[in-house]
Amino acid sequence: QRECLPCRDTEYQNVTGQAQCLLCPLNNIVPLPVDNRDALQKCECKPGFWNNDSLTGVSCDACPASASCAGGIAKPSALPGFYLERKNYNLIYQCVEASACPGGIEACATGYSGFLCGKCDDAFYQRDTQCVACQENSRAVFWGLISAVVILGIMAARWRL
Repeated sequence: QRECLPCRDTEYQNVTGQAQCLLCPLNNIVPLPVDNRDALQKCECKPGFWNNDSLTGVSCDACPASASCAGGIAKPSALPGFYLERKNYNLIYQCVEASACPGGIEACATGYSGFLCGKCDDAFYQRDTQCVACQENSRAVFWGLISAVVILGIMAARWRL
């Protein structure tokens, strides 16, 4: 009498009562529960790996450098300080201003936008490589200074008369 043993996390078996399990494709696992290991489609990328088509039951590639891969059918995600475009998940770019790129997919920190988060949003200005928020009252201060100069000019002209 044979004992039925569950397949390991890198195996599956789609026919009940078989003596051996079948191997999942390269860099795949079958997540828990153990009784879930009954079909090739249950094999998915293990953490640190991915496949470009977001499919299960196919071999998976190592995660690109400067990215993290959760496994399953998830796409790579850039690490903080790096930028990843949706059109090519294999290309990870280092951002000029590391704080502009929080990581993720086409993600930019507040105040930054565009490719490599290299542009400043409206209400932000560029100082060196950083986008700095404009002060809410900067226009008021500007016009206040202009008004003061005009008033001082008028007062100076009256004193001369």
